[in-house]
Amino acid sequence: MKRILLLALPILSVPAFAAEFSADGYYHTGDGIQTAAHWPFTLELFSVAHDTKELPASKTRKAMIEMDADKRLTLRMLRDVPTEHLKMGLQDRYQLNGYSNTEKIHQFLTPLHGATVPTGSTLIISYDAKSKVTTLEAAGGLSASVEGADFMQATWKIWFGLSKPATLGDQLLSKL
Repeated sequence: MKRILLLALPILSVPAFAAEFSADGYYHTGDGIQTAAHWPFTLELFSVAHDTKELPASKTRKAMIEMDADKRLTLRMLRDVPTEHLKMGLQDRYQLNGYSNTEKIHQFLTPLHGATVPTGSTLIISYDAKSKVTTLEAAGGLSASVEGADFMQATWKIWFGLSKPATLGDQLLSKL
């Protein structure tokens, strides 16, 4: 009986993460929907998927924000979104979460251009831990990068900090 218990101990000490590991080396941690409230309606703007190359030490929003590992957010437009509305919304979220370097925010958002971000288009926000660079990639191969782990944390706070809807950060952690 003691031998069976000793053999079971290593199995019990393995973290119980359920994140899917994909062929590109990322764990898929969750999905959510970004909405906008326009009384009396709530509009679904885009879907958000989150992936990371490493799993956080704990399943918390704070751990995901602070984790210095390669990670990415993939946004897929569910409707045409006016570009200026998207930019203003992201700028507001940076400020809401305590980040106020408008020069870096403006630089980061430069790939967003034209009248609208069309339905079905994809935006990818990625962080490279080795170079400490956060990049926004938009349709047509346009991209902009900002250096610094502080900017990565500010960007991840948009989704895992004070997010709207408030449950979005939890949804993006739901597969851990």
